[in-house]
Amino acid sequence: MNNQQLIASTILDQIGKGMGGTLMCIGMHKPMCLTQNDAAGVLGGVTFKANANPKVKVKSTVTVTLKSNDTYHVNITTCRGKVVLDIGDVYCSDLGGREGIIERTLG
Repeated sequence: MNNQQLIASTILDQIGKGMGGTLMCIGMHKPMCLTQNDAAGVLGGVTFKANANPKVKVKSTVTVTLKSNDTYHVNITTCRGKVVLDIGDVYCSDLGGREGIIERTLG
């Protein structure tokens, strides 16, 4: 596993895999790891699709990138191009779980 895959896997673990986890709750599919972008201060990340739900009535794309200051940038966009969430400086403890930013937005 290379460094980019390790970062993507770690982010998915922090969001919440497994039965009853955030990723299962939002219907995560088609995950892809993102590459490092030194110009933007991005060390890597992950992007994936989320199913439609009562809060966001259409499918969404979630992108989580690890910044050089050890925080995350989270972007959630609908399949129609509407930005649902675009926030930086998110700590790993704020990503997943019932009170996490992703499940609060999409769950």
